[in-house]
Amino acid sequence: MGDYASKGLANGVGIPALVLGSLGFLQSGGLGNGLFGNNAGATAVSAALSQKDSEIAKLSAEKYTDNKIGESYIALNNQINNVAKDLAALSLNNERRISTIEGQVSCLAQATNTAIAGINSTLGNITKTVVPKDVICPEYMPRYNSFTVLTATQA
Repeated sequence: MGDYASKGLANGVGIPALVLGSLGFLQSGGLGNGLFGNNAGATAVSAALSQKDSEIAKLSAEKYTDNKIGESYIALNNQINNVAKDLAALSLNNERRISTIEGQVSCLAQATNTAIAGINSTLGNITKTVVPKDVICPEYMPRYNSFTVLTATQA
């Protein structure tokens, strides 16, 4: 038996189990309506337990809310990241399109400049100080021709 006492056991039953059991016995009205008298102690313990239960419920609700807020934040952040990726892809596509359009405009500008240079060359050949006869269509009348002006008596 000394072996049990040194290990915290009394006849093989744990001392904490005996203490808890006796508290339950005392609170439940054992020994003449409870040792605390008219169950006042039991009511106080019940109130304290009720208060603890409500605190636990409040903390559980707050934890649930925090978890839902965290999940919502993660979901929203993922959506924002997806939109950012889409915008980056669109921006890259727009840059490619703009680059292509710039290349086309450059080619068109070069072709236009070449055409203008050709027109200027042709115009320069046509408009010399003396305009050559072979560049005018239809041909002009010769300087000395057979045309005569009619007089009033001939008309």
